[in-house]
Amino acid sequence: MYYTSKVKNIRTNISPPIRNLAVSMVCSKLDCFQPVTLPSLVKLVTTMKSTTCPLDTIPSALLKDVITIAGPSILTIFNSSLATGPVPTCFKHAVVQPLLKKPNLDPTLPSNYKPISAFPFKSP
Repeated sequence: MYYTSKVKNIRTNISPPIRNLAVSMVCSKLDCFQPVTLPSLVKLVTTMKSTTCPLDTIPSALLKDVITIAGPSILTIFNSSLATGPVPTCFKHAVVQPLLKKPNLDPTLPSNYKPISAFPFKSP
């Protein structure tokens, strides 16, 4: 409830976007991606910190052990997502856990916590 009211408060205090700004900006559109290669995926996965998330379908330590076998399938999912735009739904979930901001704060007050999102190991 505490965070719900915080979000509502933030939303009501945000001013609407200003349209038709006469500002000269140089922008680059992210519409072109290089496909991920198997060697770069293997390197990334094997050097990542092993984490645990309740949403993990496979423990990160096991994934690290089998990445050379499972890598081509994972690579297909990632490169397909980059090429077409949609991200698989299973990569869009996180477990949000409250973490006390400082050890000396009162743990009975919700305002003394910050939300921490735990994503599955395989999330982009």
